[in-house]
Amino acid sequence: MSKIIREEYITGEKGVAEFNTFCANHSPFLIFREEAKHDFGIDGEIELTRITDNGKTEATAKILKIQLKSTVTGSYINNESEDSFEFVAKTNDIEYWNKHDLPVVIVVFFVKTKELYAKIVDKNLV
Repeated sequence: MSKIIREEYITGEKGVAEFNTFCANHSPFLIFREEAKHDFGIDGEIELTRITDNGKTEATAKILKIQLKSTVTGSYINNESEDSFEFVAKTNDIEYWNKHDLPVVIVVFFVKTKELYAKIVDKNLV
């Protein structure tokens, strides 16, 4: 019997690849570190960089935690319009993100349009 790869896995990997490409092409460069093990609500982190006076890219030690969600069908999404949408999160996810010491950014990848959207978790909304 062969191994079957779930569509959700493939969709998720497409999102990670697209976000990684975005970070690599961003100016200034964003250092993306994907969680290799024990992903319980945070998929990775980005470290911000800056361009120095002599044109070098310098790591800043400023870290944002990333929760990446990829969708083909629009799951996680409500009230989508031309310029906005609502992200639907589970209560336990929101509680987890709010407890984090570092800022958490939700990144949603739409597979059909190959678009990434990001929003920082507002810890004052809970």
